[in-house]
Order: sequence, then structure tokens, then C-alpha cells
Amino acid sequence: MNIRSVALSEIDIPYPLTVVGSTSDEKNLARVVEGFGDASKEAVKRIQKENAFSGSKGSSYLALIEGAKRTNNILFVGLGSKAKLDAHSLAANVAGLLAKLKTIKTRRVAIYLPSFAGKGLSIERVAQSITESLVLSQYKFGKYYSDKSKNKKLLLEEIDYVVDKAGEKKLSEKGKEYGAIVADAMCVTRDLGNEPANVMTPDQVAKEAQAMAKKEGLTCKVFKEADLKKMKMGALLGVAQGSINKPNLIVLEKKPKNAKKTICLVGKGVTFDTGGISIKPSKDMEKMKFDMMGAAAVIGTMKAISKMNLPIHIIGITPCVENMPGHNAQRPGDIVTASNNKTIEVINTDAEGRLILADALAYAQKFKPDAIIDLATLTGMCVYTFGDKCMGLMTNNAKLGSKVTKAGTDSGERTWELPMWDDYDDLIKSKYCDIQNVSSGLAGTITAGKFLQHFVADYPWVHLDIAGVAWADSPNPYTPVGATGAGVRLLCQLLKDWK
Repeated sequence: MNIRSVALSEIDIPYPLTVVGSTSDEKNLARVVEGFGDASKEAVKRIQKENAFSGSKGSSYLALIEGAKRTNNILFVGLGSKAKLDAHSLAANVAGLLAKLKTIKTRRVAIYLPSFAGKGLSIERVAQSITESLVLSQYKFGKYYSDKSKNKKLLLEEIDYVVDKAGEKKLSEKGKEYGAIVADAMCVTRDLGNEPANVMTPDQVAKEAQAMAKKEGLTCKVFKEADLKKMKMGALLGVAQGSINKPNLIVLEKKPKNAKKTICLVGKGVTFDTGGISIKPSKDMEKMKFDMMGAAAVIGTMKAISKMNLPIHIIGITPCVENMPGHNAQRPGDIVTASNNKTIEVINTDAEGRLILADALAYAQKFKPDAIIDLATLTGMCVYTFGDKCMGLMTNNAKLGSKVTKAGTDSGERTWELPMWDDYDDLIKSKYCDIQNVSSGLAGTITAGKFLQHFVADYPWVHLDIAGVAWADSPNPYTPVGATGAGVRLLCQLLKDWK
């Protein structure tokens, strides 16, 4: 797509179609399109008088404008209540645009940015959100169709972001550029997750990370099985021992000379999870290729930050394994020793993600970070609690937790904090060693977080359980079935705003 920013005064040829947003509280719809000439205002007055368009969320109305100065048609898009308009709802509304534009079959479109702006949503933020939504809503993973036409995307040839004043063009451009960076990173994350597990093995994840790092100017180290043994990562190695596909630990890094802070991003990378000896039911097991979406989000985020001029030393750490019930598979009741010397009784081999994260989180401490944020499709209990509406958040540091929560709200990827009271520690005490990897069945999401807390020492840390948002079973306007790319927008927002 060719996207450019244009001021109203620069429009010399009427657009075939202009998209305008309006809330349900708008009393004077003509005021919204005032800059498009008298013909537009008169047409809109008739629409409002006839109650043809309400502005309610998800509503739309296509108006033909005769004798218009700057547009021939206006597609009104309902944004719902102005009080409830935020980054999350804006993304959902704008993403539906493409579906409407498909029916209109136009290749050249103007989007009037000020009509989407409001409280907390600047021109820059609107340009960012619309860019993200347009790119993501056109995403398809059709690599394995024999009929290649099924992978065809509808590409709008020209999109102009129209603003009121010439001075707003720079804000529009800035938002557009950032939105394109984030959306591209999310598409990379989706591609990694959507690949089948027979292709996207731990070794292939490492190759993808290395290729991306080389292209984007990041450093990348891959620690293989022999290295992990030397590093005494017994928790990670225990999970991998049933699979023919060997484990690794991928470390991506960007360290600018002016770095003032150090932040570690850690992502769970189980490329396929059968549950091991504690094997999962067959129903929906094919979706366990998505158990690496934490790692995919970290890799995607590292691609994004390679294009962002941030004064932060950022390290992306992804432990990658396959959890299989092989002849040498880990057994329930086994005791393993993590790299920080904590001993762990494995009660359930299907609680494997926290085991590989244990060693990865302990490894992150070598960088003496100012913060550690991990993402993982960790617990089914998180899905039961939140569905696909938000991520579960747990932390040992209220200040960092607040930062991550704000980044989630601002980016449209919401979180909800769960308690980390000491009372929960008793639920993962082992009778035979330091801790066990699951509780007795109570507070499953929280006790998983409490388990991970044993491996971050006193470093400020946030754990994000993305089990409910990492993939979609049914499509919505900007997320097809499959990997969503969840976590990338939140992490990019957090790092961009870091102080």
C-alpha cells in the first residue's frame, strides 16, 4: 500500500471515497465534514435528518456526494460512544474498514484522521492504529495451499491520510511509520506461529531468528544442547529429552552506545506440546504448535526495536523445545535442577513451559537488567478466567506492573493483574525438594507465576500469561484464524515510552 499524508488544502482532485469516523454522541455530523465543502455538508444534514446513520459501534453508511469539491463518496464509520473510544476500540472499528471496502471495490481511498481523533487519541495515534489495522486485516497465511489464489490479498493501491492542517502531516507520518513497524513485526510473529510444528522446530526457530538478526543488525547467539548442559539448565533439558528435535536457547540483542537502561524480554518457545507423559487429550492438540507464541512475540518485537532509535539495551531470550512422550521422556515424579540450583519436582510434564522459562529467567540475570518481562502461553486456567479479552499479569514490582498495564491500555493489548500473595507459595511446596511445578489444582495461573518468581531473584519482573490471546479459533476483522501476534504491540509501546 502506498500511504501518504495530505492536508485538506492540498486536495486538487476529488477522492472516489473518503472514510469518516463519527461517534454516537455527535450532534452535528455536518461539522465533521466541514472541510470537504458545502455539498458534503448538505448531504450529511439530510442523512442526519433521516436518521440514516447513528454512529453506533460497527455501523456504517455510504453517502453519495454530488458536486463535491474534495470527495465523491463518504463512508461513515460508527465509533460508538465517545467516552469509550480508546486504542482498543479504535483498532477494532478501523479493522472492519477493509471488509466494507471490499464490497465497494475501490483502489483509492482517503481516510479523514481528525474524525477518528478524540480524548487520548491524537492524530499521531490514530494514524498508527489505522496503519496497524489495515496491514493486519490483510494478513493471510496461505503458504501451503496448492491453489495459490487462496493466498491473494486485497491491496488498496493508494491511501491518503487527510488532516486539517499542513502542520499535522508530520504527526500523521510519524504515526504511520511506527504503525507499519509494529504491524510488520506482528506479521512476522504470526508467520512463526502459523508454521506447522514439523517445519518450525526449535532448530528452525533459531535459523529464523539468526536470519532476522543478520538482516536487521542485531546480534544473535544460539546455545545448543551441549551448551545448555554446560550451563546446567536441567529444567529446560528435562522437558526436551523426549524429543528427537534438540533444544536451544536463542539470545537476540540490541545494545546502542547511549543505552541508559537494560531490559530483558523472555518468551516461551515450545514448538509443539503433546503434554509429554502427562499427554493431552487429542481434541485441539494440533493447536499446540502455538505454544511457542511467547518466543515468536519476542522475536517479532526484536525486529521492531531494530528500527526504533531507543536508548535501551534490549535482550530477547527464547528457550525453544519440543515436548514429546519419547522413549527418554521426562516422567512425573522426576526431580531436576535448574541453573540457579533450585530443585524442582515434576508433578505434571504438561506444565513444561514454566520449566524452560525457569532457566531462561535465571539466565536473564547475567545482564543485571532494570526489568524482566516474560510472555508465555502458560496456563489453560488463564483462558478460563479471561477468555480472549486480555492477558493475565503477575509481578513482583508494583511500579513495573503499572508501566506494563499502561502500555497494554495504550497499545490496545489489555492486561489484568492477579495477586501474588505469599499465601500461594505453600501450594507449590514439594515434599521431596525445593518446589514442584504445579499446585494441587487450585489457582493454576497464579501458582504458575509464583513458580517463575523463584527464578528472577529480586529483579523487577512481570509475567504475562498470553494463553487466551495468542491465537484465534475464529476470525475477526484484523485477526484471521491462527496466530494473532499478541504481545508485540504492548512490548513496543512499553519500550517506546520507557523512562
